[in-house]
Amino acid sequence: MMVGKWRRPNSRSTQEEDCIPPETREQIGSIALLKKTPEGFLIVPGQPRDFFEEFRRAITSESSRTGKPESWSPSKMKAM
Repeated sequence: MMVGKWRRPNSRSTQEEDCIPPETREQIGSIALLKKTPEGFLIVPGQPRDFFEEFRRAITSESSRTGKPESWSPSKMKAM
């Protein structure tokens, strides 16, 4: 595990960007995960994933919904 700090570059870009030092990027690799911990954020190396395998897993997983869906009336939909 690596512990360190890096600074945000002074740029006029409209996108928020953080720079990771080159030596750190070399250790992490081309894929990294950013995990939130009670102490802050942790950057760990990631593994490449097959898109179709992840898609198949998401489609075939059990739904988190419970109960019977409720059909809303048109007036209730308009109120939103």
